[in-house]
Amino acid sequence: MVRVQWKRFSEPDAAPTWLDGATRAVPRETFGDVDQGQGGITRSDIIDETMIAALDTFPAGAEVYIESEDATECLDDTDEETEKNTRIWWSATVLAPEEVK
Repeated sequence: MVRVQWKRFSEPDAAPTWLDGATRAVPRETFGDVDQGQGGITRSDIIDETMIAALDTFPAGAEVYIESEDATECLDDTDEETEKNTRIWWSATVLAPEEVK
């Protein structure tokens, strides 16, 4: 499990979230011109498949886009392929695990 702080629509969520480490993500810095401050990109923005990696491969502090687990978070659900290509990948920061006390 990986702890992240979502930043959707340019606003951080109130509390961090735990996600499965196998969740797909890409580094944020590559897509700054695509995002334009909205807090998300779509699958079709990711031209290079080799950029996609498991979330647990990113270190704490990494700025990433994470594939939405909600299939309804897409821009167009006309058909399965279009839905896949327009699925939202939300902006997030990978956080260090909380210390167990």
